[in-house]
Amino acid sequence: MRLPGRADRDHRRLPRSWDVIPWVGTAGILASALACPRAAHAQPAAPTPPPPVVAAIAVPSAAPAVDEAGAQCHRGWATDVYKAARPSVVRIDSIEGEGAGFIAFAPTFVVTAFHVIALGRPLTITASDGTRQRASVVAIDADHDLAVLELEHPVAGAAVLRIQNQAVAVGTAVLAIGHPFALASKHEKKLSGLLAWTATQGIVSDQNDEFLQVDAAINPGNSGGPILDCEGRVLGVVSQKARAEAIGFAVPIRHAETLAKAIGHQPAYEGHWTGDGFLGIPIQVDRSYTWVGVAAGVGGIAHDRWATRLVGGLLWATSTPGTSPVSSAPNSGPVLSSTGFRVLGELDETYRGLVSSGTFPVYLLAGLGVAATYDHLSQTTLGQASVSPTCAPAESLACEKIIATTTHQSTGRVWPMAKVGILLGPLEVTYAFQVNVDSFADSENRVLVGFNY
Repeated sequence: MRLPGRADRDHRRLPRSWDVIPWVGTAGILASALACPRAAHAQPAAPTPPPPVVAAIAVPSAAPAVDEAGAQCHRGWATDVYKAARPSVVRIDSIEGEGAGFIAFAPTFVVTAFHVIALGRPLTITASDGTRQRASVVAIDADHDLAVLELEHPVAGAAVLRIQNQAVAVGTAVLAIGHPFALASKHEKKLSGLLAWTATQGIVSDQNDEFLQVDAAINPGNSGGPILDCEGRVLGVVSQKARAEAIGFAVPIRHAETLAKAIGHQPAYEGHWTGDGFLGIPIQVDRSYTWVGVAAGVGGIAHDRWATRLVGGLLWATSTPGTSPVSSAPNSGPVLSSTGFRVLGELDETYRGLVSSGTFPVYLLAGLGVAATYDHLSQTTLGQASVSPTCAPAESLACEKIIATTTHQSTGRVWPMAKVGILLGPLEVTYAFQVNVDSFADSENRVLVGFNY
């Protein structure tokens, strides 16, 4: 219902006094003539102006709301639509969080937003009565952010929601049902029973071929839920919101109708490729050095299961003074100092086993790969040298002096490696055993701690 604004009031013609009470002026003149007959015959008396009249402004009584499309919304429609549609709205739990969906087209089909199920991991569907079951993804339309799931069995007491696929007028009254921030109710006892199957009311604010814009409150957890009109018909599927108040977007339901025709013609969806970045601190240990540095990597993850990653790093090392592992010069003695600089490169293929989902999903990691290193080592050792070629006897203390000798060595090597680790949300810790194929005893151990983004 559109309430009259200022422009409506300015153009409303208020009734004039003679339109409302035309007898007031005449009665005044007759009363004056009777009271003063001479004056009336001698000279007509000026007519007495009518008293001011205040026009009463009619206040419209409460009436059923009518949207711009002409559908009549009866009083209390939002409550009735919510009660009827609630059993047909489900909660979808995935490792990315929680989303919503609704039963459409058939008792075992659930329509939702594609980004809710994009990773392709197993999905848990929870009905309003608390029952749970698994679902598989049978059709996707990533361009329109839509997906259709197939349940193991129908939800008891849930009906297939009707759809309204015709053009929707701006101003149409709508109701959104979903689970905004529902995870909070699992961790805060005071919120128990709230945030799931939440209803918000508004209107269609605007539209184009891709989206319906609505002012009903939309938040994380509403994604995939239905936008319903006052007759309980689905107009759209919640997709996203703007970073502003009361601006949300839903995909028109006609796009979901088109997607439903692809059921049985698309292969089962199990996920897609996503990009992956990494920043971390590698620590490598061999028999002579402990290497510490920084590393960065890029890669891709297939179906949230197989990760391929290339990592590069720079490491530095010092070693405890002792026998030189580098210098083999004659008469070389104890090592005074030993430093190293290493360029590291790794390429690996890792399987990510999902242990638990939630706010911070936990994965166990196992993989194989290859590492390449280029080392530049510098060592300073003590040694002896002759004072002079002519000094005699040559081996006497008088003919020898102590000198410090610095040696440099650069080596490159390729290391086959195996790795295991754990991924807790963005935090990754992995251990790798890098094999020296020339000397197994000189194999290295590597620990990598970092963050994925």
